[in-house]
Amino acid sequence: MPVRDVETAFLNELHENFGDLVISYEDKNNFDYIFNTRDLIALSGSKYHRKKNQYNQFVKKYDYRIEEIKNSEVIKDCIDLSLKWYDYKAINSEQLKNEQKAIIDILGNIELFNIRGIAVYADNEIAGFALGERLNGKMATIHFEKGNYSFSGIYPFLNKSLVETCFSDVEFINLQEDLGIEGLRRAKLAYQP
Repeated sequence: MPVRDVETAFLNELHENFGDLVISYEDKNNFDYIFNTRDLIALSGSKYHRKKNQYNQFVKKYDYRIEEIKNSEVIKDCIDLSLKWYDYKAINSEQLKNEQKAIIDILGNIELFNIRGIAVYADNEIAGFALGERLNGKMATIHFEKGNYSFSGIYPFLNKSLVETCFSDVEFINLQEDLGIEGLRRAKLAYQP
């Protein structure tokens, strides 16, 4: 019987009790990407050179503003962008359908959750949004980042701005897993976790 997400202590118990009947392996698709918060905010050094350039490109190119996701107009803009993002991807993926439903459910009921987020407007148009939550006193996790690809540098801008605006007081940021999606893996590895 396959079991996922087994903690090390429990896995050791299984091996002790059942020996060779237990076969275990690491699932790279579900590894979390953990970063130092200060690094994601500063984007300094050669490690972050490319991301810092993309962030600066966005800042220089667009007249932008950042809004915390609280009021109904901003929430509607985020949902609309999310639907357009999904249509743009045109992927018949059950995983993305579930993600889309979760985004709409969370945004539609944001006051019920411990989730904070930002919407970024560039040239008076929504360019992207990001949502995350504090897990404990040391770590926050980023659940979703969706951007309009026509705004160059939007993703590094979203990431840095969300962390800076909402989670600058925690030590670590968890960008979660890549689920084996190659483009997502490349994007997360570009931050050099």
